[in-house]
Amino acid sequence: MSNPKKNHYTYLIVNIYSYFPRKYIGTRSTDLEPLEDLGVIYFSSTKQPFIQEQKDYPERFEYYILGVFDTREEAMQLEIKLHALYNVKVNPDYYNKCNATSTGFDITGNKEIGAKIGQIQKGVKRGPRSKEWCENISKGKKLSHSSMTVEEHKKWVDKNWPKERCDAISKGVTGEKNGMYNRTGKDHPNFGKKRSPESILKQRKTIKGRKVYKNENGETIRCLKEDSRLLKGIWTQQGVTGKQWYNNSKINILCFKNDIRLLNNEWKNGMLKQKGL
Repeated sequence: MSNPKKNHYTYLIVNIYSYFPRKYIGTRSTDLEPLEDLGVIYFSSTKQPFIQEQKDYPERFEYYILGVFDTREEAMQLEIKLHALYNVKVNPDYYNKCNATSTGFDITGNKEIGAKIGQIQKGVKRGPRSKEWCENISKGKKLSHSSMTVEEHKKWVDKNWPKERCDAISKGVTGEKNGMYNRTGKDHPNFGKKRSPESILKQRKTIKGRKVYKNENGETIRCLKEDSRLLKGIWTQQGVTGKQWYNNSKINILCFKNDIRLLNNEWKNGMLKQKGL
């Protein structure tokens, strides 16, 4: 929606008093003429110290109108282009702390702003999520990946989880940086706690069908045979000897398929589930 103001302009403020003149690029909508507004009534939308300095020492600043437009959107387009051209969010020659974009402001790479936001959010706990919200999120994740083929999932992993990103995350939670570092015995959060049968059964179901695989570097993972990680490098399934499980509705045996015991037709391939599982 267009702003109903009469004039929409993009402006430049220059601090000529500093050894290396610092600048500020912005956009303004007003009913006044730009030259009667900028540096007279309006002094930018940045932090107060910069505005107060202009009011206290007007001789140190020069003001330029870079363009006047019929709509605010047009003025913002020029602002966005100039911010991107000079990358003002990290450029020490500019007062701007972020780059304007069509969807808001980009502060990526600006450590000062990132640190301030981190300090503000430090200790702030997220509010409770409703059961419906959690179920929708879980459902969305399952649907987005369950519909992928193995090759499509591999491409998604390569794009969203490159090795550099994985290594950086791993480095950040390794050794003393890990929250569970050296928390053993009584210091472990689960020390003395007993798991319920339901919890044990639930965990068993989550790892059902997963096998242990090992690559040429000695790394091991437990996953399903369709896991895209197995497409990278050479992985071999561990614990495979050619033997399989058979049952006769009473007991289980692990043997080769030509085992003489299997001549009796009462044996079926697969393990007999224990009672209660």
